[in-house]
Amino acid sequence: MTKGASKSCKDKCNKNVKETSEKVLSECNGKPESDILSTETNTDTPVKVPSQNNDDKKDTVPIDKFKVTETTVINGTTYEILNGLPVFETDQIFAERFKIYERETYIDSQGVGYFCTDIDCEQLELFLRIDKKENSKTILKTEYKLLKAAEEDCKYGYFSQIHSVGEYDNFVYMAIYYKGGPTLKDIRRFMNQRKFTHGTIGRFAHDIVTILQKVHEYGYLLHNVGTEKFTFDACSRNLYLNDYTYVKADQSKSIPVVKDLYKNPSKYFGSSDYAPFYFLDADIFPPPPGIFARDELEAAFYLIVDLLLGDLPWKSSRRNEVLPTKREYVGGGKLFKDLPEQYKELWNTICSSSEYDPKVYPKLLEICRDIHENLGGINDLDDNYDFEVEPNPEDIPRFILEKKPIENENDEILEIPVL
Repeated sequence: MTKGASKSCKDKCNKNVKETSEKVLSECNGKPESDILSTETNTDTPVKVPSQNNDDKKDTVPIDKFKVTETTVINGTTYEILNGLPVFETDQIFAERFKIYERETYIDSQGVGYFCTDIDCEQLELFLRIDKKENSKTILKTEYKLLKAAEEDCKYGYFSQIHSVGEYDNFVYMAIYYKGGPTLKDIRRFMNQRKFTHGTIGRFAHDIVTILQKVHEYGYLLHNVGTEKFTFDACSRNLYLNDYTYVKADQSKSIPVVKDLYKNPSKYFGSSDYAPFYFLDADIFPPPPGIFARDELEAAFYLIVDLLLGDLPWKSSRRNEVLPTKREYVGGGKLFKDLPEQYKELWNTICSSSEYDPKVYPKLLEICRDIHENLGGINDLDDNYDFEVEPNPEDIPRFILEKKPIENENDEILEIPVL
């Protein structure tokens, strides 16, 4: 290439670069330098994306949250309604007596549940259940009857205790006294890899059988047995039933007698880990017409053995493999091979009953006492459980008395006589 041609090419390139640079400056006129994407910026360095026009921002309406509730005024009171149930926020007042703290349950078919306090005594912690007044089949009716029966029988220590019931505007409600404490599921998680002793298992089993005895005696079934259903109350030092959402009347004890139990059969809602044999056995025809009291005792037995062993042989099995595995270990006796004879006696006593047998519960309770007294060496029910520890003397709070002068109504300081 000649020198002239080379010079002409360089001038042309310089001219193009100059025009491009001027064009970029004209398009970005009036904008801050930080909003201009530099061609010399390193690709590894974050760059600022040009902001939107301010005029566009004015037209955009910010959305704080999605509103799914419907504002309704009932008898002069404004409610936020979702699926026919009221939605409250913290510190709102319901029925002029309950101060809401937070929502606990979210299954609308079973009503809505809130932790709350009584406005006349905020130290009184309550659990409030609310349902629609128009719901004639509300679960609150069944819960109330069960808890009322336990209260009249002086067995409310194994259940929740009613604070108040009533109706307000378009809703019915029931408040129960809140009893805190860890569930069996929480206790098991706290124990981690440690095993429960027979002293703890025997007392747990005694409480669970007592709860089932009273539920069945009052004419109801739990329909769901699990470690999350039982809570340890540190005050009374026993387990109590904390969930009543699946409780229904036992049709086999209904008066007048239900002739066709298959018309509206009861169902088992628990997991397959503790499921009774009838729930898993598909070879029987016709199948049993729902769950019976004896089946819930069987489910409780699996729960007790699970706590003792830390696992069940069929827990990791698929649903269609649970039944043959359970037959092999329970029916074949492999489950009881390394267990004390009292647990085999528990199983045999449960199998000897059918549907509801009031005579079987005292026998089961006696076996449970034998477990925690003879196997576990626990004769005093106030002895520590496996998950309880005695505090160190340094951990116990010390109270210090300090002498201070006493002031009367006239702000005069009175001398305290020295004894």
